[in-house]
Amino acid sequence: MKKPVSLIALSAALAFASSGALAQPTERQLAAQGYPATGTPDRTVIVDPGTPHVNVTRLETVAFRVGNKTVIWTFDTLGTRSFPLSKIVPEAEGVMVYVEESPLYRGN
Repeated sequence: MKKPVSLIALSAALAFASSGALAQPTERQLAAQGYPATGTPDRTVIVDPGTPHVNVTRLETVAFRVGNKTVIWTFDTLGTRSFPLSKIVPEAEGVMVYVEESPLYRGN
């Protein structure tokens, strides 16, 4: 015999749905390469004409210095393994970013 849904359970489900818990992902969550950051980076990488690539770790925040420009970036990149650095710093043409999974999320 099926039990009727209680009004309390129905009210709770509607409150949860309308609270934004089921909202669409934010622009930051959808950004395949991560997003600009502020504050103190985990490290600074100086990119010059001889820099072929940069290795980063997912969720790491890195300051890239290219010429006299500095960009601070957080690599929140679930599923993204590599991409041209020029996608986030146009002046860094020809440099690849290789993203390694964070040790926080590696299986043991």
